[in-house]
Amino acid sequence: MIMSELQLSQEFGQFKMPNSIIYTVIFFTCIGTGILAGLFFSFSTFIMEALGEISAKSGMNAMKAINRTILNPLFGLIYFGTALMTLFLLVATLFNSEWNGRIYIISGSLLYLVGTFLVTIIFNVPLNNLLERGDSTDYSSQQMWRSYIKKWTVWNHIRTVTAVGTLACFVLGFKLL
Repeated sequence: MIMSELQLSQEFGQFKMPNSIIYTVIFFTCIGTGILAGLFFSFSTFIMEALGEISAKSGMNAMKAINRTILNPLFGLIYFGTALMTLFLLVATLFNSEWNGRIYIISGSLLYLVGTFLVTIIFNVPLNNLLERGDSTDYSSQQMWRSYIKKWTVWNHIRTVTAVGTLACFVLGFKLL
């Protein structure tokens, strides 16, 4: 069945927004969320455990290197781009009460923004900053490393679950839109 552009558009404030724009944003948000969910899943299921099995000095230095090298343009584009697209979807969906599947888009957006983006900023990044200031040869820093692994991993589990939940919500919302 072929639909006209008018049939394919939805209200967004006083403007018509073609569904093709919304579909495209959801599609790329799913890709970004999927990449990040995989990254978080990797840290939750084996990377942090592996870092905890080696010496504290080596584990600390490896995690510090990871924290420094992850701050690159491609990761920034995926991480912040996904957050911006998620925010866009939340606002667009709130302005359109007629979209089928809108509850999934709203839920996915809130899951991502709170459980993935804010958790990273409020919990994981400060822990990373604390680790960066630690001296891997100092005994007290090595003790802090053991605590760091536990706390950081708990928050990462939350990011993993919410990123996967976000992806599931967006897929369902995309299907029903």
